[in-house]
Formats: sequence, C-alpha cells, structure tokens
Amino acid sequence: MSDGQIVRFKIGDAFPADDQLARWMTVCAMAMNDLLVVNQLLIPRLKEEIPSGPREIFYLGRVAGGHLFEAATFLRKSNRIPVISEFVAGFNDEEAQSAYGALLHIGEGGSGKFYKQLQHARNKSFHYQELFQGDHEEREPVKQALAAHAQDELESGSMRGEIQDIPPLLTGFRANFAYDIASEMLLPQDTDREFSPFIANVSEHIAKFTIFMKAALNGYTRTKPAEVWEVEEVQGESR
Repeated sequence: MSDGQIVRFKIGDAFPADDQLARWMTVCAMAMNDLLVVNQLLIPRLKEEIPSGPREIFYLGRVAGGHLFEAATFLRKSNRIPVISEFVAGFNDEEAQSAYGALLHIGEGGSGKFYKQLQHARNKSFHYQELFQGDHEEREPVKQALAAHAQDELESGSMRGEIQDIPPLLTGFRANFAYDIASEMLLPQDTDREFSPFIANVSEHIAKFTIFMKAALNGYTRTKPAEVWEVEEVQGESR
C-alpha cells in the first residue's frame, strides 16, 4: 500500500495559459506553497520541538498571517468569476466546501474579529509603518508604541531596549528593541493577550486552505484527459 503519490505532467497540457481555471489553480498552488513553508517553520517552534525565541515565533506568525490574508483575498475576489464559482460549487466534499466558505470570510472585505486581526496584521507585516506629520502625528502607531514602552520602563524602572551587535553580521546583529515595538503594533487591541489565539486561528485556517486545495486539485484533474497525468505511487515522506 502506498503512502502517497507524485503526479507528473506537461505544464502546457495540464495548465494551458489560455484556460482561466488553470490560471486560478496555479495561483492557489502558489499560495498553498507559501502557507505550508511558513507553517512548517512555525508549528515545531510553537510545540517547542525546535528551540527558538519569542521573537522568531512572532516574526513567523506575522508572515503566516500576511500570506493567509492574501490567499483568502484572492479566493474572495476570484469567486466573482463564473467559471471559478461554478467549479467550486461542484465539489462533492462537504469539508472542502466548509473550508472554502470560512476562507472567504477572512479575505479583503470579509467580516468578524479574526478578519480584522488578520487584516491589521497583514498591513503591519507587509507594509512598514509610514510616519505621520502635523495634526495626525499623535495617531501614528510607531509614536504610540514607543510612548507606551517608554511609560512601561518609567513605571517599572526597567531598561527594555537592546541592540545586539555580535559578529558575524548576518546572524549576530539584531535590533531587538524594534521587535518589541513591532509586537506592540501587530494586532488591533492587545498583542500580548491576542497573539496566542490569533496564531492558533491562523494555523487552523491554513489547514482549511490545504483541505480546500486538495479537493480543488482533485476536481481540476478531472477536467483534463486522463492521459495528461502520470501518477507514481510512493511510500514515505517526500523531501
């Protein structure tokens, strides 16, 4: 009995450039690759199977949330295209349909607390905060975060800032104080309180994306002649 399979094909036959569904499937596959790579780095650290500090987990969480928001936004926008919506509606897999519906709610224009957290995290991850001027300066997130940390230091009498400069440069230099400021701005309300459930929600929805993608790919293969696909049954994990 095989553990899995490898499917080989000519890209021109399996995903022709003039096929809108093929292009949609390709972008979905790009998103899945990104989500799985970051999840593979994040999950073992959350489970403490790989030693890491909170700053590394925080960074990977930001990246995972950003990719998830972009993936869900792509699904939400492309659902307006008839050939796509009809294809997804044809799934016979209720779990995949449920996963797809959940993903549509967290893309741009969605709703709910997690959507707001994800949108905020994405903006703070993929866009470095601009500086405000004039009357708007007091509302600038960087200024507010710096002021909050300064107040904490004043009240506790602590020295929280740190810049680490230890050779070699690429692995030994860290402006650690900037991690603290970034964490202050990551989520809309209270990052310390919201971060753990936020990351759990991100991982859950990455799993939903994977469930949806497996159903989508299975359905897509049936839109092409069987001879397009060459299937090899394999055992063990692929590397």
